[in-house]
Amino acid sequence: MYLVTDPHHPVSHLVLHTLHTRRQPTLTTCPTHPTPITAAFLTCPDPHTPTTLPYALTHHTPHIVYLATTTPPDPLEDLITRLTPTWTLLHPAPPASHALRWAPLLRTGHLPTPRTHRPCPLVHEADLADVAVAALTEPRRHTHRTYDLTGPHHLTEADQIRILAQVLDLPTPPRPHRAPAHEPITTIERVLGRPARSFRQWAADHAADLR
Repeated sequence: MYLVTDPHHPVSHLVLHTLHTRRQPTLTTCPTHPTPITAAFLTCPDPHTPTTLPYALTHHTPHIVYLATTTPPDPLEDLITRLTPTWTLLHPAPPASHALRWAPLLRTGHLPTPRTHRPCPLVHEADLADVAVAALTEPRRHTHRTYDLTGPHHLTEADQIRILAQVLDLPTPPRPHRAPAHEPITTIERVLGRPARSFRQWAADHAADLR
């Protein structure tokens, strides 16, 4: 039995979908009677909503996979590493879904103006879920590991806007000339044995949400 916190969280939702596809039994709320838990997937709890974290920590869950916040330090990590027999910590880069903030403007056929030129390795939420499932279902391979999870490319906001324009068939701004950057192999590729999904892939997957 796998315990998955906050089923409305986009990564938790995908974790549940994959586990259901594999016909693995899951729980999304704390059981009312003793139930053997194989492993638990937890996200940083919203202080305004109930959380399964106390249950997972006090009922001796053998393995916890924890998706930390994108702005460390995360105080829950210390609790998990001290109180859980085995654990896997997932440290995500900022999610590609941040681009959804531009959706209202994109729907009008206009492009947003970049506000920063700092490159960022945005990560696809489906890759976070795939790594989480791997850690849940293969705990011996991933025990006591901390994974920094990033997308395959460091993109500025201008890069992201250009890709969104191409995917959505909007007028594409010119691409500034700069030397191609060397992109190292990501942790996602090392864990899953395949390349991490690109921001272009994320944009294609969420085109309906952006139009």
